Amino acid sequence: MRYLCERGTARYDRGEMRLLSHEAEPHCGAVQSLAQLLRRRRTSAGLSQEEVALAAGLALHTYSSLERGETAVGTLANPTFSTMFRVFRVLDIEVVLT
Repeated sequence: MRYLCERGTARYDRGEMRLLSHEAEPHCGAVQSLAQLLRRRRTSAGLSQEEVALAAGLALHTYSSLERGETAVGTLANPTFSTMFRVFRVLDIEVVLT
């Protein structure tokens, strides 16, 4: 996850189609903080990633990408509100909108 906030241009390795670098995202820090929060809450609840994914109605790879803060090709995770609220409900994370 180190390269998520580095400056650079989007370049792909043609052999594997992996993102090598990309422009800094203004919300990169928030994505990483959210990823850490999800992992902490899940492990403190004694749940596996698979259990959280199943309870939230997500594929395991989708939930796993949320905890990493990135997708399989290295772009920032960008879930929908619906996805996040389902995960929050499973992990008993209270969301307060003001």
